[in-house]
Amino acid sequence: EGMLQAELLQYKIVRVDMVDLLEDEGEVRLLNRTECDGEFREKENLAVVSLTEYVEMDGEYDNFHIELELEGIFHIEGMENREIRQEAHVRCYEKLRTYAEQIIKHLAAETGLEGFALPQKAMEPDLIEFGRKQEGVGNKTMKPQKKFKKGKVIEIEK
Repeated sequence: EGMLQAELLQYKIVRVDMVDLLEDEGEVRLLNRTECDGEFREKENLAVVSLTEYVEMDGEYDNFHIELELEGIFHIEGMENREIRQEAHVRCYEKLRTYAEQIIKHLAAETGLEGFALPQKAMEPDLIEFGRKQEGVGNKTMKPQKKFKKGKVIEIEK
């Protein structure tokens, strides 16, 4: 058993797409989908992992959605075999998703969604297939969220 170490060197927001055309307060039914892809460069002990979170109103994508894509570069020690690479992919996913959760929580608050939190999702190491597009970590219907009117912008006199 090699000692697996996965250290996040840097991450960046690749894309944010946000639409909120909902004027009324009330309950909103949201769906959350997660996709995560990794490219492992064993010779350089590097992994480039991209994570995309989709949050959308059930059946009303055009009226409300938040999409966030992050990319992280990880330094990884000990990728001797496929099992360890799968485990590495899970570690990278978990670290990136922590950032995604924080950013989406902030974006959701801007739209008047109070106390918004992404559903917890574990990635199963043995389901990870390298060399082809990941199917993602599944769709989750979130419990109804309370949405308030967006804050009015207060103009400050110069």
